[in-house]
Amino acid sequence: MRLTPTARLVATALLVFLATAAIWWLVGYQIGKGLLEEAGGAGAWRASFGFRDGGVARLLFLSLLGGLALAAAGATQGAARWALVAGLAMGGAFLLGARDGALAAVMLFVLAVAAVDEAAQGSQQLVAALALGLAAAFAQVVDGPFTMGQAALAVGLRGALFWWPLLIGPHLVEQHVLGAPR
Repeated sequence: MRLTPTARLVATALLVFLATAAIWWLVGYQIGKGLLEEAGGAGAWRASFGFRDGGVARLLFLSLLGGLALAAAGATQGAARWALVAGLAMGGAFLLGARDGALAAVMLFVLAVAAVDEAAQGSQQLVAALALGLAAAFAQVVDGPFTMGQAALAVGLRGALFWWPLLIGPHLVEQHVLGAPR
């Protein structure tokens, strides 16, 4: 069955959302909560990264924003490309009501989607997505309520198990699930 571009975007966003939600809340969130319960930071962890208070809606929005950024990066060239991607980054951060580190993380995420798109396929793309996911996690966590050790744990887990699937997911879904557009 041939999917329209809009249907491909929605399907990609939903698949990335489901995969990231499963990876983050079943693995990453649980590991972090478990490790920080003994260190006294579990409350801050739950407040910062839990699925309550709009966490699911934000993840769905980020999944859709990543698909839009990927489509925009592939559809334009030169300065127009960066203007469109920067506009998506600022608009996405504005719509999420992001402030401080979360604002930087959302903007960095959208730019990282375009950067991962430029990386060569295969392991280079996976490594680029991981490095940029860690950078987005650092931006998100840097001014949070964590001690230095807790922040390092949060950056590692959030970067690898939340931002990385959001960054690499659209590429993997397009390549392996939906196939190349016809």
